[in-house]
Amino acid sequence: MVMRPHVFSLVVALVLSAGAAAHAEPAAPQPRAGAGTFWVMSSTHIGAAAQTRPLQGIRGPRIAPDGSRVVFAAMGDLWIVDLDEKLLAQDKAPRGRHLFKDEALDVDPAWSPDGMQLAFVSDRSGKPEIWVRDMKTGKDRQLTTSDTAVEGPSWSPDGKRIAFFEVPTVGDPSVKALNVVTVFTGDIMPVRSQVRTAGAPTWSPDGKTLALKVSNDQPGAHAAPTAKWLLISLAGASDRFVAPAGLSSQLSRGSAPVWSPDGTKIAYVNDGFLWVAPVVANGARAGEIAGEPRALTTELSDSPSWMGDSKTLLYVATDRMKRVTLDGAAKDLQPNLMWDPNVARGRTVVWAGRLWDGTGAGYKENVDIVIDGGVITAVEPHAPRDDRTHVINASKQTVIPGLIDSQVRLSSSFGERLGRLLLSYGITSVREWGVDPYGALERRESWASGRRPGPRDFFTSMFTGEGADEAHDTHFNLEMERAKHLGYDIAVSDPRVIARAPDAVIRRPVTLGLSGDVTQVAAVQSMTIIPDLARAGGFPSRVRRMPALLRTPQFAALYSETEQTALKDGIDAGRSASPDQEKTLAANENLVRGLMTRDVRVVLGSGAPDVPYGLGLLVECELAQESGWSSAQVLRSVTSGAAAALGVDQQLGTVTPGKLADLAIINGDPMTRLSDLANVSGVVANGHYYIIDELLEH
Repeated sequence: MVMRPHVFSLVVALVLSAGAAAHAEPAAPQPRAGAGTFWVMSSTHIGAAAQTRPLQGIRGPRIAPDGSRVVFAAMGDLWIVDLDEKLLAQDKAPRGRHLFKDEALDVDPAWSPDGMQLAFVSDRSGKPEIWVRDMKTGKDRQLTTSDTAVEGPSWSPDGKRIAFFEVPTVGDPSVKALNVVTVFTGDIMPVRSQVRTAGAPTWSPDGKTLALKVSNDQPGAHAAPTAKWLLISLAGASDRFVAPAGLSSQLSRGSAPVWSPDGTKIAYVNDGFLWVAPVVANGARAGEIAGEPRALTTELSDSPSWMGDSKTLLYVATDRMKRVTLDGAAKDLQPNLMWDPNVARGRTVVWAGRLWDGTGAGYKENVDIVIDGGVITAVEPHAPRDDRTHVINASKQTVIPGLIDSQVRLSSSFGERLGRLLLSYGITSVREWGVDPYGALERRESWASGRRPGPRDFFTSMFTGEGADEAHDTHFNLEMERAKHLGYDIAVSDPRVIARAPDAVIRRPVTLGLSGDVTQVAAVQSMTIIPDLARAGGFPSRVRRMPALLRTPQFAALYSETEQTALKDGIDAGRSASPDQEKTLAANENLVRGLMTRDVRVVLGSGAPDVPYGLGLLVECELAQESGWSSAQVLRSVTSGAAAALGVDQQLGTVTPGKLADLAIINGDPMTRLSDLANVSGVVANGHYYIIDELLEH
């Protein structure tokens, strides 16, 4: 991995409302919502209420070739829905059930052309690999053994090969290697070593061409990002690039092109709608546009897949699975699947030798933190408890509020261990930035239900519609409706700019990203800034000076030897860029010092996976302290300050009565030695207690 210097990245929170308005229902979208207008949703998923909820984090649904079944990933498991046409004719919901349920993360299902086998990605062997299930016998076998993670399996039309991506778990997960594996032997043929894409590859009907949507890697300083379909010949011909008219630059898992089985059409999602373009089926020009594309939907759509008849598509419509024919007739296929939050029960008392509660600069000594049903009900002097009370003995340790990583992109390529890794560093909440709401919802529901351990996930979606015309406004309104239905925490229209914010739209602090000089936002009266010190050269610089950072128990246990070597090699390879990184880091640290003197709120985020999950936030904290912050200022920036920036300071961020029980238990004294933050012995997340040894188990 090569560490690339980044410009100073700002995340600006425009606090345009307060008080009760912070949790009010969103107002209706305003007409003529031009580029830069943004919308903020309330965090309805946060809390301790044990309320049954509909399953929404449905990822990558795929319809069987004969149209009889649908398989999808949700809550880290694979599910299957039987499509009983009699029930569907009566407008009754089809029945869904687990295909299998295990401790591994299982995603990316793909039917073989005859429907007799199912490829999927699972980390049951330790890291994400391709597995194949015989749908008749129910037997599974591992197909790949990779040095890194894999994703996006796609069967060749003859059922003999599977195309897939290898994905780095250290660095940018959107830059992948494309391979083809032979199903019978497991032999792998590399196709492309590096391509920036999202979603799965797709095959021409003769099996000689692969198509995927790609982005230009490094657009010019003033050039807008662009995207095209890359047509890769497996027969030795040159690569070709094609694009239907108006193809957007957005790369997301649900917008990849999907070739019809008969080869005459490619389905794709463009600016949120499902389109079909006629294409050349076979031969030297296979995949080239052969007619006028047309839209099949007028609702936001995602993750299309074809039935074997090449006349019917399955897709996700906002929060529903639907089936649509080429004449536009759609049928709802959403099963009635529900889930329950994993709410802590009973009373737990944490006996803290030292407590930093997030409100001051010093410790409280020898206190009990009383937790009832996942909520802190008292902080009081230590007292003996009866045998019926669960007591966590941290009498020789320091307890602080759970950490909040305010800038992170999460990826399923890291597998089930991702949630455990974050918790093992004391991180109990993350603000996830991205364009794939279904992946974020899958993680949120998996962690919140207790299916897998993990932090609280606040999802920030980026509205990426382009232009400022009536069509753009229609798309904007639909995006806002999706945000409301799916329960986004924050939704923004453009992370690069600050624009008008109609008072009728704003409902609580807004967080949007901005790259550039801080003077661009000087006119904003209330702002929250994420300085990005670790990503801007600070992480490799810090590791070169303190190589022991890569020997923390968490990093050693939850990063494989291959990943550790890749990170170390990347840092060593970047030594030639070290002087430039040091200059960039120094400039950013000076800028942070200036912002602090102007009483601007600054919160910290790791920027992972450009830097390692968990460890990146600790390095960010240490770099902030090098910039002149006190330990208390650093700790507030990842606890109470971060909660305020997210608009959830009434529920999180401090260890005070009425707050949700998110705690990190530290061996050491982080007020004196900030590096002691790495010495986590246990964590309480939403009232549930995890000891470090449990989190680090393979």
